[in-house]
Amino acid sequence: MTRNVRRVGGWRVFVVLVVLAVVVPRRRDRAAPRVVHRTARVALRVTSGQRRRCFGLLRSAGDVWACVLEVNGWRRRRRDAPLVGYQELCRELSASGPGTFGELDSTGARSVLRRFSDAWFAAAETPQGR
Repeated sequence: MTRNVRRVGGWRVFVVLVVLAVVVPRRRDRAAPRVVHRTARVALRVTSGQRRRCFGLLRSAGDVWACVLEVNGWRRRRRDAPLVGYQELCRELSASGPGTFGELDSTGARSVLRRFSDAWFAAAETPQGR
């Protein structure tokens, strides 16, 4: 764990960085390699209202990711091609209408969709035996 204390305009700002290595359980073969989950923790000085809003936005971003997974699950059961391209995902987002994901605006939702698309293509490039 790393901790830095800095002065910014008379305020003492604490920055805490924690990196954890956690084994994520799988339903795959036991001989499959272990997975490392990396996290970072950053302490921010915010008001209680700002804190609520930050966590609300984080939950909404998780809802976007979960929604894309669920939609692709439906498409897989129907034997349709998955929605993985950024432009395809953005078209689906615009079709869903404004306010679908709580406080998250379309720019924030598009950022999540970009990360989902990048993660999908990165996973697709990885050999299955690795």
